[in-house]
Amino acid sequence: MTKEQAIAEFFQYNQIDPAQISRYLDPKLEYLSEKVDQWLAIVDPSDRELFLRLLSRYTYLTNEASVRRYHEGIHILTDTLQSLGLSLCDLLFITTESSDKWKAGSDHVRTDLHRLCMGQIDARQIVACTRKLSADELDDYRGFVFVDDIVGTGFTLLRTILSFLNQFPDFINLPLFVLCIVPTDAGLSYLIGQLKKEASILT
Repeated sequence: MTKEQAIAEFFQYNQIDPAQISRYLDPKLEYLSEKVDQWLAIVDPSDRELFLRLLSRYTYLTNEASVRRYHEGIHILTDTLQSLGLSLCDLLFITTESSDKWKAGSDHVRTDLHRLCMGQIDARQIVACTRKLSADELDDYRGFVFVDDIVGTGFTLLRTILSFLNQFPDFINLPLFVLCIVPTDAGLSYLIGQLKKEASILT
């Protein structure tokens, strides 16, 4: 498989029109060919065929696809809330906090979330750092949504949830939800299993 074939199949697999790359406003896509050259330069020659085959089947979410998935997640969440007699305005959305001071995926998450829920939730309902919150500020909320773009291992989201519950143990009995656009079965299983264990410890 050539580099050109791998890139063509990558675009096809992800339903990305290579003739319309500029409209995606994504430099990773615009300069993909050059980036692949850089990767190939550090891949052992005997592994390059495998690398290109893996690339051709790599799942990539464009900004459009990410927003679409969040929209679907919000729709599912709204239906679930209705069955509980709740609405989006009753919830506090908590995104994972970046482990360093640089821009992170969670920054995009908050922007996308606010845009999608415009008119249904206030910007103050989306927070990244719960350490700055007080229990009094949470009194009006009837549930909490923990938001992350990808739940891979589940470690990051678990850390965020446990940090919140340790800081505000009085809210452990309120409904907790998880919203993400790329969940893995292993990550979700780990997250649910650990939370069940911790719930018995925290209560």
